[in-house]
Amino acid sequence: MEVIRAPAYPLLPIAEVERGEAIAAPDPAAIAAFYVQPRKRIVEPEWIDRLDPESPEAQRSRRKLRRMNALMRNFDWFRTRLAEDTSGSWRGLEIGAGDGALGAHLFADQRTRRRIEFAGIDRIGRPAS
Repeated sequence: MEVIRAPAYPLLPIAEVERGEAIAAPDPAAIAAFYVQPRKRIVEPEWIDRLDPESPEAQRSRRKLRRMNALMRNFDWFRTRLAEDTSGSWRGLEIGAGDGALGAHLFADQRTRRRIEFAGIDRIGRPAS
């Protein structure tokens, strides 16, 4: 994995102190140039993808994801947006669907179930019905 190290930014004097030394700050233009320069993209599988789906670590990780999604109300946000939109039907594909929790949440609500076609794909197998 490539590690991107911050370049040595040109420093700008921003203040004089009693001893006559300058306090330096990074040059804003150099910082901006650093963030827009192209970088090599490295795509690696998530560590959970390397685990057996039935392993305790994978199950624990999925529980944590469900808890985080519940705290952030991610699934409710999707359901609400779909229920509020009266323009017609929706099609969706969830990449990295895991255990299918988002699809199950959307299909549990009658307002969204009849208006969506939804599929999910993931490296783990199809969830139990």
